[in-house]
Amino acid sequence: MVYTPLNQTSCNCFLVGCGGTLYGDSGSVTSPGYPGTYPNNTHCEWAIIAPAGRLVTVSYYFVSIDDPGDCVHNYLILYDGPDANSPSSGPYCGSVSKTNFKKFPFAICNNKVAYTEDTDIGPFVASSHRVFIKFHAEYAARPSAIRLTWDS
Repeated sequence: MVYTPLNQTSCNCFLVGCGGTLYGDSGSVTSPGYPGTYPNNTHCEWAIIAPAGRLVTVSYYFVSIDDPGDCVHNYLILYDGPDANSPSSGPYCGSVSKTNFKKFPFAICNNKVAYTEDTDIGPFVASSHRVFIKFHAEYAARPSAIRLTWDS
């Protein structure tokens, strides 16, 4: 879902515009406006449901999430299961694309973000036919967007 504040200074009211439940054996998800920059106060949640008995694999086709470095205000989280109560991978922020060999400028160590150079982040392989994805961005100060692809 994309949440756009109706009045950023006086309330936390939002309009809905992205996310949802996706069925099938392959597909992709993108941030609103992709390949352009997502709007401020974007929040998207996708539930992916593949055919029973098939594992879902999510690949990071393009990720550019502008964040000051802590992945608190702007982030991507993948969950190995049907919802946000499932085991998670992330939060992720930074940049990666299929053309730069899937490199993020960070790694996760002991549930904390550790910044490194040239960290290989491979595809996310779920243990079932269900994956939940959460993308949250309070702001975008530079060109930022995401596109994930998935198959089973």
